[in-house]
Amino acid sequence: MLSRRLFSAVALMGATSFAVASTIAGCASEEVDLPVADAGVDAKTDAARDGGDAGKDAGPARNPEAWCAALGTRQDACDKERECGIDFATWCPKQAATNSYAFEKADTACVAASCDGTARSGCRYAKYAEADLTDAQKALATAYCQTCSPNGIDTCVRALYSYDAGAGPNAVTDAYVAVWELSDAIVNEIKSTCTNKATPAGTTCAKAFGGCAADVYLNALPACK
Repeated sequence: MLSRRLFSAVALMGATSFAVASTIAGCASEEVDLPVADAGVDAKTDAARDGGDAGKDAGPARNPEAWCAALGTRQDACDKERECGIDFATWCPKQAATNSYAFEKADTACVAASCDGTARSGCRYAKYAEADLTDAQKALATAYCQTCSPNGIDTCVRALYSYDAGAGPNAVTDAYVAVWELSDAIVNEIKSTCTNKATPAGTTCAKAFGGCAADVYLNALPACK
């Protein structure tokens, strides 16, 4: 199953967050978190990093083949089977299209290093840097903070841009994962769908956002064939 903390919430979701959904998606045993967003985003920034028009605000070239190779090696060693079985080679490039460039680059280096999902997440988070964020990702961070932390937007955004290694990977929020790890196309949809919304009674803004983001992410996941 795909491994992002973003979806740990989906699993609990009847009332929780984005962290749960990734366990359903692909590399067995990791979690992912997603954020809420609100500021306007220029979709062109998604093009080169997350598959699309080459050129515009592209950043380094994508290399999904390397990520899929590393993921396959990990699943062979740790899970004793590959996601989608014999259809792994067809499924993985489609799964890779849901990843941000930052996730792809960091996870390629971290995925096969350990069978422990928490260690993999910590390795990946430590490799993220503010400079790797696209305009769409930054807009989602701002939109999430405007929605869920209107009286402390700057502090909230700074927290989403950085990783506290001392607190460890389990302290990472759904919003942080959503901002850093998803393709701009998914980030833009989360921003449009999950931010600037009133928080339902009986929950918190962060949990409501996490659940909404998880739904968006799960809907974007490819089937095995």
